[in-house]
Amino acid sequence: MSQLVIESREGRRIVGRIAHGEELHKRLLEVARRANVRAATLRGQGVIEDVSLAHYDRSSRAMGKARRLRGACTLLSLEGSISEHEGRTDVQVSCVVARAGDNGIEVLGGVVMGARVVAVEFVMDVMDDVMLRRRLDRQSGLVVWDEMLGDSPSRASSGNGDAAKAALEAAEAEERARVAEARSARAAFARPTGGSSSGSGSSGSGNNNSDHSSGSSSDGAGEDAMIEEVIDEADLVASSESDWATAAEASRVADAARAEAYDDDDGDDGYRPIQAGDLLDHNKFGRCVVERVDVNEEFATVRLRNNRLVRLNIEVLNLSYEGDEDGHQVFTTNPRR
Repeated sequence: MSQLVIESREGRRIVGRIAHGEELHKRLLEVARRANVRAATLRGQGVIEDVSLAHYDRSSRAMGKARRLRGACTLLSLEGSISEHEGRTDVQVSCVVARAGDNGIEVLGGVVMGARVVAVEFVMDVMDDVMLRRRLDRQSGLVVWDEMLGDSPSRASSGNGDAAKAALEAAEAEERARVAEARSARAAFARPTGGSSSGSGSSGSGNNNSDHSSGSSSDGAGEDAMIEEVIDEADLVASSESDWATAAEASRVADAARAEAYDDDDGDDGYRPIQAGDLLDHNKFGRCVVERVDVNEEFATVRLRNNRLVRLNIEVLNLSYEGDEDGHQVFTTNPRR
């Protein structure tokens, strides 16, 4: 494949601070989504803790097992990018950190798989006239930039400006269609209003212990105990806007409450909260992408393979951490009976 190069001439600069206790990837992802960022570079400084770093293993053509660094680390360098991968916003971050060791100061670096913020300030340089898409490179096993789209001939990586512009417009139309599909899905796959789901019809007590097999239809009603509701993608954005200011404190409370809902077989890694961007292998729905974890409730919003959005009851799911894949945590479900 020839070298991919594109020029951006229109952009913005977003500057911000991430509050104590936040998960680094999750908050950067929320900033990108709220600001409609499709392509950007990142840099930052500050202090993080409980950071997991991984390195590329050439022999296996994959990222090796992440190393978990306990305690606080000073960020000497934080660099990253925002682009699109499989239709969703993707944040990739690498860092160099320093911490106190037995023999003085240790300096370590790698790809960030997860990190909790003590205090981080960041700058996001956004390219508004460019869309970057990642795909799996089978030769290296890495997810790399494979397509670069611009809105004018001089900025098109393919040399065909009209085609690139059309592709960019098509991608935006696809996003609008996805929202419309989510709205229609609400009517076709709505929350049950009685029968087998304990009869309340609302999240009320949050204790959905109905039998999965009773009163279920062929369209997936058997998952009543795990599904709170199908949601509208526009609602997802709106709810993110509304809880932004209080998310830091609420997230810490929610993390503590959710800890008992996870089975973690790796004693060294400890509790791993599920977060936006994670992958979920659901026992009935298959591979899902976590779009959002509510900060005041015990629900995760996930996108199914058909782009339908549903909210799942985390307490019922009984999640198990299985490892990392392309920088994203992977969980499986073992529903409680």
